[in-house]
Amino acid sequence: MPAPMRAVLQAVSLLRATRPMIPGSRAAEEFSLNSWKPGVSAVVVCFNEEDNIGSCLESVKWCDEIIVVDSFSTDRTLEICSRYTNRITQRLWKGYRDQLSFAISLAKEKWMPTSTSLRN
Repeated sequence: MPAPMRAVLQAVSLLRATRPMIPGSRAAEEFSLNSWKPGVSAVVVCFNEEDNIGSCLESVKWCDEIIVVDSFSTDRTLEICSRYTNRITQRLWKGYRDQLSFAISLAKEKWMPTSTSLRN
């Protein structure tokens, strides 16, 4: 078991020993191991990807939030994205690094898989 997790479990054990918790109480919920699970944001940068965006977003629908930054698509990309999230932003393309950094800045969670659709 990693040292940080061991430290968390030791702290929880100490708190439980010094402060009794009633199962189902708010205090018990606050210290359950599930409350230590970090949230996950999916960040997707795209442009004219109506053929691929559905399967892309389907693969990340388990995330706590999905953020799409679109470069003013002219096909049905936005329509398809709106089926999965309301966190859609349109922004002019200023390069991959800039677009992805912008998308990441919109995320509320610290953990995020990223997906980018780029065509040659």
